[in-house]
Amino acid sequence: MLPPERTHVVTSVLELKALSHELRQRLLEQFCGEPLTAKQAAKALGEPPTKLYHHVACLEAAGLIRLVETRPNRGTTEHYFQANAQAFRIGDRLLGNPLHMGSETKGEPPEAMNAEDATRRAVLFEVKMHLDDQELQLFQEKLSEFIAFFAGPPSPGARAATVVLYGAS
Repeated sequence: MLPPERTHVVTSVLELKALSHELRQRLLEQFCGEPLTAKQAAKALGEPPTKLYHHVACLEAAGLIRLVETRPNRGTTEHYFQANAQAFRIGDRLLGNPLHMGSETKGEPPEAMNAEDATRRAVLFEVKMHLDDQELQLFQEKLSEFIAFFAGPPSPGARAATVVLYGAS
């Protein structure tokens, strides 16, 4: 069995799509250690195994995990999976340059998010914000206004956009 590489650079939309689901991210973390079956990973995550089989298949199809061993067990075969790397990084070419990841400041979106870039390709960026309670409330109000403004019926020629926000307290 080959050891997993240290860091895998995500370069395909298929890999990015597989990583975009929160449960698959948690599942991938489980497979970063010793090889596990989907059932073992489900137990560690507190999820029913039947809920994870599809997600395991998505991670495997994207090449983020691999089948490393099969073992017969009471008339069935257990499939052991392991992540192909210990860490995953989204490649610059997939995101579009210039790339801005992990800003520790409050401020404007990266310069990569200009109107010209937005019409040519998808732009993905991450901005870490540190907000107090009052700033967070204002942010949530402004974000709700922004979403309401663009949530109406699409205009002719409009393109779909997916916006994903993660938050922590």
